[in-house]
Amino acid sequence: MTNGNTDMKNHNFNILKKNIDTLRKNRGWTQEELGQKIGMQQSNVCKHLKEGGGFTLEQVCRLADVFETSVDELLGREKKAKDYSIKDICKFIVDLISSDVITTFRYEKNENVWEQDNPEYSPEHSNKTKVFKYDAFYFSTYEQIPDYLDEYAVDNKLDEFRYTGNYVRKNAKINNFLYKFIDTRKKYLRGIISEEEYKAITELYIKNIDNDQND
Repeated sequence: MTNGNTDMKNHNFNILKKNIDTLRKNRGWTQEELGQKIGMQQSNVCKHLKEGGGFTLEQVCRLADVFETSVDELLGREKKAKDYSIKDICKFIVDLISSDVITTFRYEKNENVWEQDNPEYSPEHSNKTKVFKYDAFYFSTYEQIPDYLDEYAVDNKLDEFRYTGNYVRKNAKINNFLYKFIDTRKKYLRGIISEEEYKAITELYIKNIDNDQND
């Protein structure tokens, strides 16, 4: 039992170390810069990565925050879409909306409706439609400038826009990824590329997100 636990700890640490090194190098950070971001001396960062273990739960959480990922992903514990509960999804959407990461809007769609208890309709030949209203969202590449914004704005937003503009670099990277991914998925669904090619291309797109030139 002890050996099994030790192997599992070593396995988890090796994944954590690999992910830390990869994410750090992708961002062009030195170990010293990474240490500053999580409140650790460079020597301690180096020691923990070389000797194995040593990182506290709080430090792993900080690492996940600065790398903009989750603790699960940092430890190599990936979740599949089917593993997310409705509560997980709703909490994630709440966080995105509350943090102003996404922009919401009302979308109307005319959809075919198949009434299961009515033999007149079938999924393949439904001739009954209804208009449904959905709350949708997107990642705006340009931050919305409020109508009330003027030189007397108390939140200093005007000065911020004057010097930095309202271009949102992070969202531009997300949108660039989505354009390429959705186009690739359409090709897969149409049989233009195989499932293996679809997965490999998608994995490559994800891997290269941090190197996207939309800066």
